[in-house]
Amino acid sequence: MVKPVENTQLKLNKKDYNNQNSIEVLPNSSNDVQGFIVKTKLRGFAKGKKNVLRIPIYVFSDSANNTKINLGVPINNQYSLLFSVPLLEVPKGENKWIVIEKETLINSDEEGEFFGNSNFALISRGDAHFKIAEPYVAVSEAVTDKWLPAIEDMQSYSLTASARIEGSYLNENLANCKVYLDVYNNGEIIRTSTTEIPLKIEIKKLVASGYTATGEVTLDNNGLVQNINIPNGTKNGQPIEVVFEVTCGENKTVASARLNNTIDKQLLTETISKVKTFESTIDKFESKIGEINKQKFKMAYNIENICSESGVEKKGNDLYF
Repeated sequence: MVKPVENTQLKLNKKDYNNQNSIEVLPNSSNDVQGFIVKTKLRGFAKGKKNVLRIPIYVFSDSANNTKINLGVPINNQYSLLFSVPLLEVPKGENKWIVIEKETLINSDEEGEFFGNSNFALISRGDAHFKIAEPYVAVSEAVTDKWLPAIEDMQSYSLTASARIEGSYLNENLANCKVYLDVYNNGEIIRTSTTEIPLKIEIKKLVASGYTATGEVTLDNNGLVQNINIPNGTKNGQPIEVVFEVTCGENKTVASARLNNTIDKQLLTETISKVKTFESTIDKFESKIGEINKQKFKMAYNIENICSESGVEKKGNDLYF
């Protein structure tokens, strides 16, 4: 992971050297010093050990004459050419790669601890235009003949994202709807795209009762999505839903959020009360019908069996049709 020194403009060139990426330092004559910082955590530095270094450097022909590329360490969090080790000096840039190899004997444990715990920077004057690939620094007996990634470089990088929709969506009325997105790269939250950490956020799906927005979006310092502005007002009652695709470097992930329409408690209570009143009315109505049916049954049971021909009541076995 690299960071620019002060106002340095950096450019990432993919698969530029031995199928590996390179970092290009763009010239800016107004800079007293420029370059980039490489974070390191080296182990094993001690008196008598060797600090070995191998760095391919490419100096462009539009650089000033007598371009110097130095290895700097921070002094009070500042980098200076006065406190740096020369790596390369060329009378004129030749648009070609030059591999720099150095060995330094560590003379004391204190010196070893300093080298092991310090970040270093590859720096130059502002009128230099150069790029670097496959920087290698280690504790070893000899310089390696090929680039070896650090353990941290071989570990997988994690990219996660979490979206949420805030606002009120009550009885199909939407108010103050805002969409937020939090992006984490290796556990660190990021809001903007930089040369070091390129970030791209795209809308893959947006359902918002007729409102549409597509393409790339950006975030403010709080994670508020700047390019989605769903208006207040009456909606169709369908959920507000958004899906983002987040790309950071070579990694991708997806984040989604949803805001459901809710019904006001008072309105819901009134509706339930009306339903119960209707059910109670139905029960009473059915009860009344049942009572009437029962009365009819009793009346039918008490009618005498009178023969229509003789007018005499018929009983028992005397019944016939």
